[in-house]
Amino acid sequence: MPSSLEDLKKAWPQMLALFARQGRSPVDPEDLIARMRQDHKFQNLVNGWEDMPTAAQANAWDMIQDRLWEAVRESRPYCVRCGECCRLGSPALYDQDRPLLAKNAFRAADLMTLRQGETAFSHRENKTVALDRERIKLREKPGGGCIYLASTGDACLIYEDRPHQCRIMDCWDPSRFQKLLPLPPLNRSELLGKDHPLVAVIEHHQERCRPDFLHDTLAGGPEPAAEAMESLLDMVLYDLHLREFAMNKFGITENELDFYFGRSLALLAANLGYRLESDPDGPPRLIRAKST
Repeated sequence: MPSSLEDLKKAWPQMLALFARQGRSPVDPEDLIARMRQDHKFQNLVNGWEDMPTAAQANAWDMIQDRLWEAVRESRPYCVRCGECCRLGSPALYDQDRPLLAKNAFRAADLMTLRQGETAFSHRENKTVALDRERIKLREKPGGGCIYLASTGDACLIYEDRPHQCRIMDCWDPSRFQKLLPLPPLNRSELLGKDHPLVAVIEHHQERCRPDFLHDTLAGGPEPAAEAMESLLDMVLYDLHLREFAMNKFGITENELDFYFGRSLALLAANLGYRLESDPDGPPRLIRAKST
């Protein structure tokens, strides 16, 4: 927090220029600064700084920063196609995306399912959380980011057919996320239809191969109990077997498995530091990977 009025008068234009860069405002920062100098409510906060007690200054400093961010958001009320949100991750699909799915804007191989009970990073909460419902998302690149972000530059390769989440969420205005919260994301049963022959297999897989049990077993503390590890190994092997069965029985390609059955338990275990080891002289085992 600035210690004097002179420090404040130097600090806020520098902060506004920084916010403008972070928010990728298309407006020249000097123009934004000039606007703020004409903003009477903002200038009242600044000019009355030295007459405020310390507690009031702290509150005023928060208000000043909020107003600077607001000015940046107001300067770009439209998507400038900077690719920032695309680099953070891929969107989930909602009922509003059914027309895009009907016109085959996305194929099963372009989608991935995060299952109920699986853990995933929440940008809204800025931490990893257990999902209370499943989500179908556009697939992400191995290094992160949506598969439809061009490999060079910031272009969205499906901008005209981008999902509802991409259209409603403004990366420069986090408050827009609130509009998504009441909307239930699509799930596989809704998308495929209850009469689809794979729906029963998917439901059985969800009950039999629980990602929450895997996470609780491997991330719950020190060495997992032998009984829990045995049950988990059985789940991991069954998960792999069912995927092979689905490819042979229903003609699913390997690239489509992440949509129909989510990420494999073997991969989720690897993310928690365990790997499946196949021993030619004995049964498969889940073992802790050696740290490097």
